[in-house]
Amino acid sequence: MPKPTQRAEVNSFIGGFNTEASLLNFPANVSSDEVNFDLNRDGSRNRRLGLDYSTNFVNSVPMVKADVSQVTANSFLWNSVNGDTTLNFIVVQTARFLSFYDQTTLNPVSSLTSIQLTSMPVGTRFDFAALEGRLVIAGNGQQIAIVEYDSAAPQFNLTYQSILTRDLWGIQSTIANFENDPNFNGNVYDGHHYYNLTNQSWGIPRNDNTGSLTNPVRFYNTGLGRFPSNSEQVWAGLAFQAVATGQVPFERMFVNLWQDVRGAKGSAAKGYYIIDALARGVSRNVQFSNNLANYPVINPSPDPLPTIPTDTTSGGATVVTDFAGRIFYAGFSGTVTGGDARSPILNNYLFFSQLVKNRSDITKCYQEGDPTSRDSSDIVDTDGGFIRIAGAQQIVHLQNIGISLLVFATNGVWAVTGGTTDSGFSATNYKVNKITNNGTTSPSSVIVDNGVCYYWSQDGIYVIGPSQLGDLQSSSLTLDTIQKYYRDIPISAKANARGVYDFSNKQLRWIFKLGTLYSATSQTWELVFDPQLKAFTKNYIGQNNDIEVMSLVSSANLFYRDPLDTTSKLLSVRYIVFALNAVGHNNVHQVFAHYKDTTWKDWATRLTTGAIDAAAFITTGTQIGGDSGIDKQIPYLILHFRRTETGVDASFQPTPASSCMFRGQWNFSDNTNSNQWTPLRQGYRYVKPRFVTGLSDDYDTGYMLITTKNKLRGKGKAFALHFETEPNKDCQIVGWNISLNANQAT
Repeated sequence: MPKPTQRAEVNSFIGGFNTEASLLNFPANVSSDEVNFDLNRDGSRNRRLGLDYSTNFVNSVPMVKADVSQVTANSFLWNSVNGDTTLNFIVVQTARFLSFYDQTTLNPVSSLTSIQLTSMPVGTRFDFAALEGRLVIAGNGQQIAIVEYDSAAPQFNLTYQSILTRDLWGIQSTIANFENDPNFNGNVYDGHHYYNLTNQSWGIPRNDNTGSLTNPVRFYNTGLGRFPSNSEQVWAGLAFQAVATGQVPFERMFVNLWQDVRGAKGSAAKGYYIIDALARGVSRNVQFSNNLANYPVINPSPDPLPTIPTDTTSGGATVVTDFAGRIFYAGFSGTVTGGDARSPILNNYLFFSQLVKNRSDITKCYQEGDPTSRDSSDIVDTDGGFIRIAGAQQIVHLQNIGISLLVFATNGVWAVTGGTTDSGFSATNYKVNKITNNGTTSPSSVIVDNGVCYYWSQDGIYVIGPSQLGDLQSSSLTLDTIQKYYRDIPISAKANARGVYDFSNKQLRWIFKLGTLYSATSQTWELVFDPQLKAFTKNYIGQNNDIEVMSLVSSANLFYRDPLDTTSKLLSVRYIVFALNAVGHNNVHQVFAHYKDTTWKDWATRLTTGAIDAAAFITTGTQIGGDSGIDKQIPYLILHFRRTETGVDASFQPTPASSCMFRGQWNFSDNTNSNQWTPLRQGYRYVKPRFVTGLSDDYDTGYMLITTKNKLRGKGKAFALHFETEPNKDCQIVGWNISLNANQAT
């Protein structure tokens, strides 16, 4: 009895690789593993180009190798520099240095200049934001760095500014009752309490009954025998003096008015002083002293001046972004030095500036009006301030996605938006919603594509985007696709993963590293995700112990096309490479690289001999032909490849040459110990080679595809196909056709 035959056409092998599928029910068009093959939306697959230095590359000034790490090698796109929409820079961090490259050129090669941020701690990753043509940098320093570009000079100007806020905390009183009871009126002087009083409306002289400016605290104390409480403001005791006809009226203090409202509940408004959000104690001393210089009568004499605690938050903002015309800061340490019970723990604070109109506004994180004033205490839309993200443990990234600001912490993601659906964020109208418990320790992995945000978490890669109702929701990209693969990536590698959006190919690219830098154990991997196809692929970048790909940057101004193939994909991604100096191997140079080598070797420029073959392979998922209980055979496997040869070389061999080795893998086997793997064979073959008479002849056979018919030996209840490349040869797989014979079931 003849064996039943099935035929299967595979012409859209674009599902990427999958580690979660069952061997008995593997999805169609999905591989079980692959590396170094590009994913094309027309259904074909091609070997990636070799990664090599960008054209006309120039080595940067040497850096000490020990200073360059995965953490401190970082990059940022600074667009519309100085408000000029045609001026865009690539900013590269190397240790504490910033290098600036003009990205409007096809191949940025030499830095315009280099700036060292000496105020930032060593070994810190910088975070960047750009607003109103200025570059704002947070790097765990006590101050924020601001870079401006003077195109007329031309030169880069670096300044530092402290994050300023109103003193809404005050300092802990040494008399416990002042802290425990806001209505307590003690009759013993407390310098800490005196500072708090001046910070809550008592810091400006007021008229006494004679019309002379005097210290309102002393006037209160003299008249009532006690000091104002933390619930009192000076305004309750002010009224206009009743005077005789012809006399000019004036506002003065009346102790009986304070007595009449005694016992009011709640604490008085604070914030007369504007202080450094981090170095609070030092700036309180400065502000108090400045106030005394302006109003000497406020001196508490004969009592001593307050001894204000140092109260400092160790480390500054590590996260910065622009949103709603403002600059936002987060990622502060929760460690307080020399503080007291009122000292804020800033680890979940999100400071935001006033609406930025000039450079000074960038760090003004406070309301313009004095909150202790009776006339200008209201908060207005354009004011700055801070938000406490309740429950956030450590904020590691802020991401502007248009209508929302995403706040990434190690234990979740929150969204800050306008208070109503039809309004944007303002100081008077906002809300905070928690989106997911899946946080991140990988701030550089966050990528935004058209208002949708992708990021790496410890247990998977997640996407945050709008639901059908318009609310933001989170879902996993890896759970049903590559979860096992992702799970096995070390936590440290995930934490240092770097991602960008590939403008030209509409894909997301992440690089991560394994092993020890500049050693035989070092590995660089790239994970690529296509949002349209919802498919993952991966690349392995060759390593030779002295080249490290540390970061990457993407821009629409960096398009590159394979000059030998005008139909090839554009590439808008540049990889930031640090290569050891050949002399002594103690210093490194920074160079840009991209996929460009048409001999399919990595680092052909760096390694004139011994360049690394970017070997590629694909192994299909296991197929059972609808029945796992019977043996099958594949009498014929028809393979289709895109023809690449267009001419001949000096030896009259067709070039650029292609190759594709293939084999069958039977019966769920996963290595050669099973003896179920067929030998590797060449699948790319010319049936009728074209006759040429000279080097100038083309090699046009008149066919776009190379199609070969191949006998595949062996049999089994399941099978998979394996394809791999040869050195120095292209490989462009269009598809294949399988004839499958099966035994009769008995």
